[in-house]
Amino acid sequence: MSSLNNLSLFLYTLGLVTLTAASSNNYHVYHNCTGSTLAQNSSYQLNLNHLLSSLSSLAANSNGFYNTTVGSTASDTIYGLFMCRGDIPANECKECVINATKKLSSDCAMKKEAITWFDKCLVRYSNRDFFTATDEGPVSGFSNEENLSRDWDKFKKILSSLMNDLAIAANDGPTASRRFSAKQVKLDGGGGGEHDTLYGLAQCLPYLSRANCKRCLRDASAGFDKCCRGKIGAKSLSPSCGVRYEIYPFYSTDDDHAVRGKRQISSLAIILIVVAAAVSLVLCSLSCCILRRKARKNRKAILKENFGEEISKDLESLQFDFGTIEAATNKFSNENMIGVGGFGEVYKGTLSNGLEIAVKRLSERSAQDFGMAKMVSVDQNEENTCRIVGTYGYMSPEYIIFGQFSVKSDVFSFGVMVLEIISGKRNASSSSHQLHLLDDLLNYAWRQWKEKTPFELLDPSLEGCYSKIEALRCIQIGLLCVQEDPDERPTMAAVTLMLNSDSVDLPLPGLPGFFTCSRSKSNLSKMEMNPALSVNDSVPLTVNETSITKFSPR
Repeated sequence: MSSLNNLSLFLYTLGLVTLTAASSNNYHVYHNCTGSTLAQNSSYQLNLNHLLSSLSSLAANSNGFYNTTVGSTASDTIYGLFMCRGDIPANECKECVINATKKLSSDCAMKKEAITWFDKCLVRYSNRDFFTATDEGPVSGFSNEENLSRDWDKFKKILSSLMNDLAIAANDGPTASRRFSAKQVKLDGGGGGEHDTLYGLAQCLPYLSRANCKRCLRDASAGFDKCCRGKIGAKSLSPSCGVRYEIYPFYSTDDDHAVRGKRQISSLAIILIVVAAAVSLVLCSLSCCILRRKARKNRKAILKENFGEEISKDLESLQFDFGTIEAATNKFSNENMIGVGGFGEVYKGTLSNGLEIAVKRLSERSAQDFGMAKMVSVDQNEENTCRIVGTYGYMSPEYIIFGQFSVKSDVFSFGVMVLEIISGKRNASSSSHQLHLLDDLLNYAWRQWKEKTPFELLDPSLEGCYSKIEALRCIQIGLLCVQEDPDERPTMAAVTLMLNSDSVDLPLPGLPGFFTCSRSKSNLSKMEMNPALSVNDSVPLTVNETSITKFSPR
């Protein structure tokens, strides 16, 4: 096994060298930051961070182009997109977009508009909707330092003809769906040398119409005579399109033997390289298969031991490999970190199908197998376990006492967190010997609700900056979620509806789990006995019953 490990290390190192060499070809060309300066931690800046994270996460599964909008109001809405060069594969597209978003994050994060070009992609964002318009300016030209040895006027005629052909092919050719085209032509008077061929590339944003794309490409290519006269290669870029020419093959072609002035590798060297690569690939594949099979066997045994045969099958279907998780979280970037717990950091991730997930990454400093998630099938009401694990104070009573868990167990935990967020206090029942303390958070919240003083529960730091109606709904939803009877708790779908709609009437909550006082009907308040009371009837919002204005965030 040690030889296989050494081989894996060698191949990993070789992969890093190859990746570094490939990355060096994807250089930064230009960026421009405009618009007004953002306020620190403004809603627009937070939306911008979310936008850039989304773009970098989706680059590998986008077919080279993606545009999206983030924001809920006119003042904080932001429009963004990326487009990769039409000839590069998905992995290079993703790498380029990640580099471009990092560039914008570091150099343009406080501006409302920005665009950056790398050799293989562009990324742009703005506070105005530019998706439906052709933004033709400004056109920026960049040329190689080396001068052309040919007569420029003759060369320009061939170049102009090539650019015209590219503009037509980008809209009517086989790659017109991506508004992309690439072509090479022979230069007059060539003797078969490496500089006797002219290579060109043109590309528009895919949503441009044919007419607008052609006009944009022709305007861009017209800039060559101004910025790059007499140069062996140049690129002309606008926010909606770009063109480029070189006297060497800078894009992927069918001619695998075209190289930039490099010597041809001998046949013997090619044979040796192919054989060595094939042997390495076989050994690496064998090693990976053995390790993967061993890991899968151990994982199946653990799942079966903890959850039983049937549930372990469902759980295994939800296993993701590390590469998938790493891609979803943009390599666990700081921009995607949404919290830190005792076991490690928690990251927001987006899978290739657009599903958003939360990922907890185990800290190297933590010596604790973490997690207690249980799987309940869609058509299953509940499940039992003989191993009770988790954090007291967040676990439902039926799980702690009887080992029964269901989707309503998660609702209970959610309700505890809602009450904690509202009150700014931790639930006192955080260990087994505190389960029956009268002063835990659930009991305290219930007493305030019964005594019609629910706002006593709120975190004092919220004073003067919250809507009483919204705060009251959150308290009521939290109490509904922590009711002792699982059947009385709402589903998470119902909770979502309650949180998103003020027009939904909320039922009155019953006793929370582990409530220690007498539960006879004679001790229950009027609001417990009359479920027809609305939230406005059961708890007065002010002493003198005057109206209250509800403020909505901007």
